[in-house]
This record gives sequence, structure tokens and C-alpha cells, in this order.
Amino acid sequence: MAPRGTNRNAILRAALALPVVVGASVLPSCESCTDVGCGSGVTFHLDYDLQRDQTYVWEACVDTHCWPATLRHPGPDESVPRSDPSGRLEMVVDDDILGLTLPEDENWDGEHTVTLRMDWHEDGRRERIRFESTVEFEAFHPNGPRCQPTCWVAEVTVSQWESVEHQ
Repeated sequence: MAPRGTNRNAILRAALALPVVVGASVLPSCESCTDVGCGSGVTFHLDYDLQRDQTYVWEACVDTHCWPATLRHPGPDESVPRSDPSGRLEMVVDDDILGLTLPEDENWDGEHTVTLRMDWHEDGRRERIRFESTVEFEAFHPNGPRCQPTCWVAEVTVSQWESVEHQ
């Protein structure tokens, strides 16, 4: 015959183990996150042939937040891409793309108005064009859907400029 406390201890151990076994089968698995960073931004695909050796004055806006930059399209022997000193605007000249990096830690969820202005000088006169559109940003989670950071990305094709000025 087993000592009196042995059955009691076995029953107690079994009762304590039961929630662990049940809990393991019911609780969702833990998701481990990696530490990959990302940045929010807008990519403007320009249906416009940017000219080499030309300086462009840009202003890219999302709602009321605007970022100006003066970028020169490099000559054939210069490196690409080009960006402004703040690093917010970058011109990928061979693909006629302008990229705008947005401030971190802002929620860009939902619809937003994007505006792009471009000025340049040609044949002694100033040219100015403007484009405006509504975009919806998509959330991007490089470390998994439940992990930080959340970055917001949008792409817009600039095919028809809304206003053209010649001065």
C-alpha cells in the first residue's frame, strides 16, 4: 500500500497540470517580431520626360504638409538618383519617378490629397505645372501584422497636369 500522501500529491499534480495542457491548446501561439525598419512615403510616377541637365523646383504635399526641393536632373556622366539635402524628396531620373519620404510616427490611414508642383526654366521663360489627386495609403508591416513599425505607402501616376503656366 502506498503512503497516504502519495495519491493526494499525484491528484494535486494532475490538477495543476490540467490548466497548462488546456491553456496550451486554447491560447494563440506567440508571434515573434523581427526588427526590420521601414519608411512611409508616396511614389509619384511621372508621365513626363524629365530633361537631362535641367534643374527642377518641386513641391510635394500630402494634405497641408508640403516639402519643397530643388533637384537637378544629372547629365549622362553623373550619378543617379538625386535627392534634396533633407532626404525627403528623391528623383529617380531614368524612370521619371519622384519619391517623397513622409515623417515617421504619423498615421497616414485613409484618404489624403497629394499635390505635386514642378517649376523649371526653358528657353528663357519659367514653366510651372501642378497635379493633384486623392490617394489612399496602404499599411505595411515589415515585421508581421501584429508587430511594429507600421509604415504607410501610396503610389500615384501623374499623367495629366491640372494647370500649366508659362511666364
